[in-house]
Amino acid sequence: AGDSLIAGTLLRLLGGEDLVEASRTGALVAALTVESATDVHPLLSDQLLADNAHRLSGLIPQRIMT
Repeated sequence: AGDSLIAGTLLRLLGGEDLVEASRTGALVAALTVESATDVHPLLSDQLLADNAHRLSGLIPQRIMT
């Protein structure tokens, strides 16, 4: 799951997302990997991430404004 977390995060960082959003994607990829019986979720795709994005809706961080 750690490799998946890093891969998902780096993918989004390279795509221009900020670290918080990229990390959320990494966490989702890691969760999907842990739930799979294989090393990498066999259906892993942008569509699978979009279909499961609701799972992170309660994890939106509150940023401290200074």
